[in-house]
Amino acid sequence: MNHSHLYYRLIFICAFLIIIISNSNEFYIKESLTNSMFVRNNCIDNYFDKIVCIVMPNRKSHMQDTFRQWGIRKVEFFNAIDKSNYTHQNFIDQKILSQNYNPYLNLGRICCHLSALTVYKNFLYSNATNILIFEDDLYKNEYKNISEFNNQIQPYLENIPHDWEYLNFGKCSDFCNLSIKKNNYWTIPARPLCRTAIALTKNAAKSIIKHTSFMQQKPGDVMISDLIKNKMFIAYSSNTQLFKQDRQNFGSNLENNNITHLRMCRDELLYKIF
Repeated sequence: MNHSHLYYRLIFICAFLIIIISNSNEFYIKESLTNSMFVRNNCIDNYFDKIVCIVMPNRKSHMQDTFRQWGIRKVEFFNAIDKSNYTHQNFIDQKILSQNYNPYLNLGRICCHLSALTVYKNFLYSNATNILIFEDDLYKNEYKNISEFNNQIQPYLENIPHDWEYLNFGKCSDFCNLSIKKNNYWTIPARPLCRTAIALTKNAAKSIIKHTSFMQQKPGDVMISDLIKNKMFIAYSSNTQLFKQDRQNFGSNLENNNITHLRMCRDELLYKIF
């Protein structure tokens, strides 16, 4: 009788252990699948409320392929203003451009800035609190796949200063010797040109629209760098060019075709246009 009782107790204990082990394995499998799914998500999709790419029609397929390779899913495309449809006089009549404009402001530079301003204005009317904006000539093979993208970009996102209002992920021609290190990933820039990949909050967007909607001497990115220099909003730039332009394949819509790659830094004493 005692042996029979012990036998049934052993059977119960074994059955109980099997149930525990089975449930543990099921939990481990579910957890592994969840983690695997998270890896497949692009980190900037998770960080930014809104992502927009300003694109010319002949470059849209390239950017679609680029975002597919990097795993960016929630990007919206904004059709850039086509310079072939306008003259300088059109913009003078619209009170966008001064009659005494600097000849450096060719139609490409004007339309580039007006396209960006339109995206900023649309952002102000949206429910988003921040926006990431790409231009349409990104170098696709900077990142071969989503894992490579996340491994490089995620640490920068995790270390963005909490008070940011403007971020430049691919600045060019900055006076880096005058920049101030914020942390191991971000600096307070002196003159960050290029808008290859920038992020804005609504305060920065409002300031840029207010102070750069009328063009006379300087292109858009230079006017924005002046606002940053004057501390009109809080700006940071990554300490390396996380996104680069593919000038070899696309040239420049701004007539900068003689430059194959815009360096991140310039010497203030040797390089002054404005």
